Amino acid sequence: MKLEIEIEGIPPSVNHAYRKRGRGHGLYKTPQAKEFQKRVYYIAREAMRKARWTMIPKDRNFYLMEMHFHFKNWRHPDPNNLLKILIDSFQGVVFEDDKNIDTKTKSFVDGKDKTIVIFYK
Repeated sequence: MKLEIEIEGIPPSVNHAYRKRGRGHGLYKTPQAKEFQKRVYYIAREAMRKARWTMIPKDRNFYLMEMHFHFKNWRHPDPNNLLKILIDSFQGVVFEDDKNIDTKTKSFVDGKDKTIVIFYK
């Protein structure tokens, strides 16, 4: 069983999603990261409803999360820096705990900024 979710744009990189608190004690999520997560939440909930998909449980199995990053041009962020906020955006929505998720990424330069995420059960 698979669930495919298309998100317009690309996630904020880890460099833009988190900032240090004053005096360097801890990190906080930027407004850009919070907005992205909120948008992904609604897109994921709608895709799950349409596909009649149930949340991936926290169990002893591993489930695949495949991410396709489409970029407008060769000036793009490091795809590895996009993973953290994207994975965090789906936790509690598509899956219970990200420790059960294996990831696979593919990147394309095709004139569009979009992200496609495919989950497999």
